[in-house]
Amino acid sequence: MKTSILHLMIFSNIIFYSCDFNDQSLEYEENLVVFGSIVANLPVSDTVSVSRSASIDEDIQAQDLWIDDASVYIIDDSTKDSLHFFNVGSGKYFPLPTEPSLENIENYRNYIIQPGQTYHLVVNHDMDSVIATTTVPNEMNITPYDMGDYECPDGTILQTSTIDVNNLENLQIEFHWSWRLLLIMKHQNRNLLKRVFR
Repeated sequence: MKTSILHLMIFSNIIFYSCDFNDQSLEYEENLVVFGSIVANLPVSDTVSVSRSASIDEDIQAQDLWIDDASVYIIDDSTKDSLHFFNVGSGKYFPLPTEPSLENIENYRNYIIQPGQTYHLVVNHDMDSVIATTTVPNEMNITPYDMGDYECPDGTILQTSTIDVNNLENLQIEFHWSWRLLLIMKHQNRNLLKRVFR
């Protein structure tokens, strides 16, 4: 009997104390939101997007979240070389401004993302600062997974282990923005073209 009363008292205390809803609410804190990507053996080919976060109850349009006055640059960890990004649109940053100088083009052209190197993307703004770090893989090997043979509905047997992943022999990369650069530079000085695009 005494043990039953003791169990009832312990059980009652657990229920009374566990029903306390003393949850602490966290205050929303505005932060920077950054997206960027790099590819090995190429110059930076994608814009970096910079915006701010919004509270769930904030009445704001998505286009009003973009940040156009941030300082954005990438640093090669091994050489400490950096490449500055310019604002080229709503929250978009790229290593070439809308009207690049010869120096901008040469800096961009010479900053090639190297395999095996570590890079830091740095974004500074009055609101906050963000540093993202990534190491570019030395190589990427894609091999097919051996799933055995596949039998088609018509009875044909296909070997799934022979997927051709080396299909980039005839790949050609075209830079559509290069025509605009050529036209801008052509009007500035015809001799610059010979130096930049050798």
